[in-house]
Amino acid sequence: MRNLLELKYSEIASLLMVILLAQLLTYLVWGLACVSHPIYQHYIRPDVVWNVLTLYGVSAIAATVWLSLCMSYRQEQRWQIHLCVGALIIYFGTMLYAGYITGLLTLALGVVLAGTPIIGLFLFPAMIVLWSMLGVGAVLTLLTYASVAGYLPYAPLFREQPISGSPDYGVFYFWSQIYFVAPFLLILAGVGHQFLQRWTALQAHVHHLKQIDHLTGLHHRHAAYQHLQEILNRNTGTPFALALLDLDQFTALNKQHGHAIADRMLQHSANTLRQGLRSEDFVARFGADEFLIVFEGVTCRTALSVAERCRQLIYHQHLFLENGEYLRQSSTIGVICTQSQQEHQVDHLLEELQQALQKAKAYGRNRVYSHDCPFLHEHLTLPTVRRVELRYRA
Repeated sequence: MRNLLELKYSEIASLLMVILLAQLLTYLVWGLACVSHPIYQHYIRPDVVWNVLTLYGVSAIAATVWLSLCMSYRQEQRWQIHLCVGALIIYFGTMLYAGYITGLLTLALGVVLAGTPIIGLFLFPAMIVLWSMLGVGAVLTLLTYASVAGYLPYAPLFREQPISGSPDYGVFYFWSQIYFVAPFLLILAGVGHQFLQRWTALQAHVHHLKQIDHLTGLHHRHAAYQHLQEILNRNTGTPFALALLDLDQFTALNKQHGHAIADRMLQHSANTLRQGLRSEDFVARFGADEFLIVFEGVTCRTALSVAERCRQLIYHQHLFLENGEYLRQSSTIGVICTQSQQEHQVDHLLEELQQALQKAKAYGRNRVYSHDCPFLHEHLTLPTVRRVELRYRA
C-alpha cells in the first residue's frame, strides 16, 4: 500500500472523489430504506428525501466526471493544483448540503468539522486547507444563523418533533447521525493509521541517523559509548572483548592523495570490517582513522583471532584508483577483554584499550596486540561462550 504522502495532488483528488462516491452510496441506502419503511416515514420528509437523492445523483455525476479528469491528467504537472481545488469544491459543497439537511448542530457535523482539517493538512497544501476551512466556516455560520433565525428550516430532512417526546424518534435520529458519521470516522482512522506509521518510521530513521557515521555507515563514537555502558549495566558477568583498530600512516595518505581518496579508504576499510565480522558484532568509527569492535560473549583468544583476520583482510583487499593503481592499507589493533559488571567504567576500559593499541604500535605497527587476558588463567569462559567462539572459527 502506497503512503498517502507520496501521492500526487491529482491522485489525492481522485481518492477524494472515490471517498465521496462511497459516502453518497451510504446516503442513498439510508434514503431508500427510510422512504420504503412505513415507520421511518413518520420521522422523515419523503419528498425532501427524494429531492436530496436527486441532488446527490448530480453530485455523484460531478464526482465521476472529475475523477475521470484526474485520471486523465494525473501526469500533467500544471493541472495538479487545479484538480485538487476542484475536488475540494465538489466534496465540501456536497458535505455542506448534507450537513444542512441533517442538522447544523449535530454530532455528525461536529466530528466532520473537527477531523477535516487534520486529514486536509495531511494530504493537501496548507494554504488550500486554510482557505477551504475559512470558506466552509463562513457558509456554515450563515446557514446556522439563517436556521436559528427562522429564515431556513432546521434539518429539513427530518420532521419537526421533540426528541424527548418520542423515544422511538430519538433512537432513530441518534442512529441516523451515527450512520452518517461512520464513513468519515473510518476515513479518519485510516489516515490516522497512515500518519502514525509514517511518524514511527520517521522517528526510527532519525534515531538511526543519530547513531550512524554518515561517511562509513558505521556507528559513531557516542553510540559506541552508549553501547558499552549498556553492556556493563547488564551486570551478568559474561565476558566480552574490545578491539581498537587504527589505520597506519593515515595522515600521510591524506596529505599525499587528498581528502577524497582518504574518505574512500575509510569507506573501504569499514566495508572490509563488515565482511570479517558477525552481523551481531558492534562496529563503530571511533576516531578519524580508528574503528572500535565489540565482541560480546568471547574472550581474548577468539577476539585476537578475529582481529588478525580483519587486519589481513584490510591489508590484502586493495583500494583501486581511477588511474589503475591501487593502495594497500595496513592497520594496528589493540585487544582487551573484560566482564559485564556495573563496577567497571567505560572510560577506564577505553583507556586500557588505547594502551593496548599504543603497545601494538610500539612493537612496529601492522600487528595485533592484547593485554594479559584474565580468563586464560581463571577459566571463566562459559559453555555458551565456547559455542560462540566455535562459530567464529567455523
